[in-house]
Amino acid sequence: FLYRTLSSTMLNDEALSSAIDGDIIKNDGSSSNKSSLSNDALSSSGATTKKQQAGRKHSSNVMKRERNIEAITNTTTTMAWLQQNRVKREEEIKAIRVGNSSTSKRKVIQRQSSHGMRSVQKKTSLFLCFGFSFFICLLIVQLLYVEIMMDDTDTEHSHFSIHSIQKMILRKPQQQKNASSPANTTNTSKLLIHAADILLSTQLLSVPQNLQENGVSIPSSEIPSVEDMEKLYGKHARIYGLKDSCPAFRASVVEEERLITPAGMFNTGTNLIFELLKRNCCIKARQAKYGNETCGIRFQVPWGKHSPVSFRLKHDSEWDHISHTNSLPVVVIKDPYTWMSSMCRHSYSADWKRNATHCPNLVGNNNTTVPVTLDYPKNSPMPKAHYKSLIHLWNSYYNDYLNKTNAFPFLVIRFEDILFFPKDIVTEVCHCAGGVMYEPFRPVKESAKSLLKDKAHEGSSGLPAALMLYGNATKRREPFIDQDLKFIREQVSQELIQIFNYNIL
Repeated sequence: FLYRTLSSTMLNDEALSSAIDGDIIKNDGSSSNKSSLSNDALSSSGATTKKQQAGRKHSSNVMKRERNIEAITNTTTTMAWLQQNRVKREEEIKAIRVGNSSTSKRKVIQRQSSHGMRSVQKKTSLFLCFGFSFFICLLIVQLLYVEIMMDDTDTEHSHFSIHSIQKMILRKPQQQKNASSPANTTNTSKLLIHAADILLSTQLLSVPQNLQENGVSIPSSEIPSVEDMEKLYGKHARIYGLKDSCPAFRASVVEEERLITPAGMFNTGTNLIFELLKRNCCIKARQAKYGNETCGIRFQVPWGKHSPVSFRLKHDSEWDHISHTNSLPVVVIKDPYTWMSSMCRHSYSADWKRNATHCPNLVGNNNTTVPVTLDYPKNSPMPKAHYKSLIHLWNSYYNDYLNKTNAFPFLVIRFEDILFFPKDIVTEVCHCAGGVMYEPFRPVKESAKSLLKDKAHEGSSGLPAALMLYGNATKRREPFIDQDLKFIREQVSQELIQIFNYNIL
């Protein structure tokens, strides 16, 4: 627009100059004519003045034209400079765009890299946090496990040591190993069953003599053979905890406060050991303090003889409200095969699917495990318990006691030893608590359950029948089908079998 304006201005100036030049020429011609007509007119002042004015006007127009030319030249130069700057600016903008694009790419890459680093750092932090939390939880679980094993802090833990804590923590995984590898449990069993716990003075060869001394009359042809009994239960009686628990109990409980209290699963002979102890043992210091009727022999442990040991210090049975820590539990264990047969006859509060032709029925028709439900008192810590099978119930009850080794004093005796060696077993248990034995020894010939005179225990076997039943390997095998026997071999606690020397079919 500036260029067009200046160009039209220049054209107008050129036209004006041409017009002025034409006027000058015309004036010159008219002057010549006038001079020829009259010389006086040429000398007149008016003509001179007009010429001077025309000359000045011409000079002014020439100057304007020169200025216009100069302005046009400057404008052209300015426009060329602007054009160069525009091209240069466009190149710079293009370069900037290219640079911005690469910069953006670099920034994107940097952001991605930064995000990746932050993600890695976040994952690393989470992993470290999770690992630390897991370690803390594991430590807490181990501390709680040890605390549970110690059954809270009381005076009976004076013999508890760091070594026993390590032993308890390490023993649990060993119990969870596959039952099909007995070699893995042998060393553990050797740690648990001490040589002093095996009563070498007891001999199966003396069983007939013991029966005769106890006034039990059984035809010699019906007495189980020594070979059968040895195959089933070994040559000697054994008591778990005899060496360690007895000194610990006597050291932690004063004599006049000591109690001997039976415990065990249903159908294991808890009533029999109670009757035998009541007839033949007395803690004299307690009798002197509390009267002749109180010799320290109680019907059951304070938390209930059939209740799990986890109830200890947490629950009192309906009939007994006595000190838990002053009691020496005498836990009776029974051969798992004969125990399951007894449960078929008297199931008590245990419930599982079975029938008269197939009991104990460990594995159902569809090859699934038959679960067992057990009812405990409603006000107990566990009113109802569930187990995978009957053999799992047996494992759980007695392994829970073994897990309390060194937590508090207790004994575990075999039901079969009470039958074959009643005097030896009762004597050891009585002396363990600091009691004395009466003379002569008074056996229990009738069924100990029948002495309770309640319908729940009707039909129980007396001593002669029990000897013939539990010493007979054939009768031990009869109730089980092959499928159940295989299941027992796979699921029974190898540690319990090893410690108490039961034979697996």
